[in-house]
Amino acid sequence: FRSVARLLLEQADVTDYVDWDRLPLSKGEVSIAGAFAAVAIDPSRDPNSDSYIPRSVKQQAKCKRASEWAVAMSKEDQAWIDNDTFEEIPLSSLTPAQRDLIIGSFRIWDIKLSGKLKVRNVLLGNHEKGLSDEDIWSPTARFLTVMVFFVLVAYYGMEVWGMDWITAFQQVPIDPDSPPVFVRPPEAFPCRKGYIWRMKVQMYG
Repeated sequence: FRSVARLLLEQADVTDYVDWDRLPLSKGEVSIAGAFAAVAIDPSRDPNSDSYIPRSVKQQAKCKRASEWAVAMSKEDQAWIDNDTFEEIPLSSLTPAQRDLIIGSFRIWDIKLSGKLKVRNVLLGNHEKGLSDEDIWSPTARFLTVMVFFVLVAYYGMEVWGMDWITAFQQVPIDPDSPPVFVRPPEAFPCRKGYIWRMKVQMYG
């Protein structure tokens, strides 16, 4: 296994991460060598490591910090509920045309620089039909605006203070005149069976 793992690393030409999908090997060879090499070069891919980052609820449930990740996931889910970001509607109430508009969602797992575990629910907005890539739904500052801001700060000798507004993206309501956004809840979200979401606010994705 060590020799195969070494071969994979040489082919990928990396020292800290291997993109298995780029390697011209069979799935069997990747699974055999990957079990050793991925863990050896990247602790975030070792379920028994404190720095392990899961990519699914199934992986989260089996890792060393499963209970901590579960708390982070629950906190994110509760924020969506508390901020009234969606309403549950029965799937059976949608017309065929409306069902065709349903988009998916998924979870992103990460460990912040502070060491805090973070789980974020994200919509597959790129699957939404009839939208332009140039449409802006949540207000964000333009790059030029940010640059002018820092120029003025430097010119007048001012100080800049940073802050993190938790769930900031959950504060922008959807225009009632815009088409409805129907979403399938992410894996393991506490939602009634046979129900989907109609979004009330613009969300990540």
